[in-house]
Amino acid sequence: MPLPDGQTTWATTAEVATYTGAEVDASDLARAQATIDLHSARTVLSAAALGDKDLHWLKLATAYQAAWMKGQPDLFSRLDFTEATQEQGAVAKLTDTGLTLSPLARRALRRCTWLRSRSLRVKAPNETGAVLDPLSDESDAYQDWRAV
Repeated sequence: MPLPDGQTTWATTAEVATYTGAEVDASDLARAQATIDLHSARTVLSAAALGDKDLHWLKLATAYQAAWMKGQPDLFSRLDFTEATQEQGAVAKLTDTGLTLSPLARRALRRCTWLRSRSLRVKAPNETGAVLDPLSDESDAYQDWRAV
């Protein structure tokens, strides 16, 4: 599902209206697109290298971001902070993207394949899960080695 020729954003204004019910214009969509490009480290120029699922998540992220940004008039002039404390002891903490990225856009971006965790699950060397002494003769059956 590559992007149509000439499309310069992950989503269209019509798709934003369909997914969010918000009416945005081309300039709103361009600002949302730039924010998603920044957070995803991908641009429309790289769309040909992406799979259908990733394109779908980027479309949703852009639509959600465009709708959210309509209610954030000071988005580009906010101070950058992670914690604010008031006199009564109330503390407000924000995530690293809390001031710039829509919560739904963040969820959509987490599903992009290149932004997922790349951790590997390592299985135990034996069926029982018992810990073996690597220096004992009993553990030789579990080792793939050759004498030099």
